[in-house]
Amino acid sequence: RHKAPQYLALPFSRLRELPSKKQERDRVVFGILYDCSDLEKMGNGELYVRWHLTDLAQPPRLLNLQLRGGAFTHWRGRQAGARRGCLFAISNPRLVEDGNGAACTGRVAVARVDKACQLEVLGECPSLGTCATKGCRLPCNADLCQRFCASCAIVEHNRVPPASELSARCVALLRSDRRALQAVAAGREGVESAEDRGKRARTNAALQLDDRRFFHAQAQEDYVRSVCAPADRGGGSSSSRVPVLGRGLQ
Repeated sequence: RHKAPQYLALPFSRLRELPSKKQERDRVVFGILYDCSDLEKMGNGELYVRWHLTDLAQPPRLLNLQLRGGAFTHWRGRQAGARRGCLFAISNPRLVEDGNGAACTGRVAVARVDKACQLEVLGECPSLGTCATKGCRLPCNADLCQRFCASCAIVEHNRVPPASELSARCVALLRSDRRALQAVAAGREGVESAEDRGKRARTNAALQLDDRRFFHAQAQEDYVRSVCAPADRGGGSSSSRVPVLGRGLQ
């Protein structure tokens, strides 16, 4: 029968489950080191260093780890062993400030370690990439061919590149697409105008046929006869459209 592991692995999204007191099973957090800060000083004069770690999740989560006490003394002279890209196992860190760890939409969590034995190097992570934005040190995933970190990716997506950054080929393609759209629009206008002309011709033909009924050779004589001789209710009229006084009163 398999024995249960002696530790419980916690992802960055569950750092709030880190206990404040010692438990039967150790809580271990795995993170990739992507940046180290300079020496910092607490309010009481204590020196410490801050490590920045990530889990390279999608989206990546971040963790600020404070090395204080024995951990600071041990790793201060071994910065070469704690270089960028190293994968660390952190045993029972203390949560100083809770956060969701999101790189671009939330507050980064802060934890601390006081003993050197709480940190162990497991190896190096080749998947850690460097953001292409100048001066940015946030991580990105090289295996996914990411060129920007999560924060810079949003800025780059919303940024409209100037024309100078577009290659001549792209400009030519855009111009050709514009001309094609203009040609299609002109063709639609031509088709619509031809349809309008056809409707207008049919309307004019119908009006001409209707005018033949009212404006024939005897139309005026029928009108005068119907007005001058109202007693005759258009009986001799050759057209049913000839106006007759009192026709509606019959």
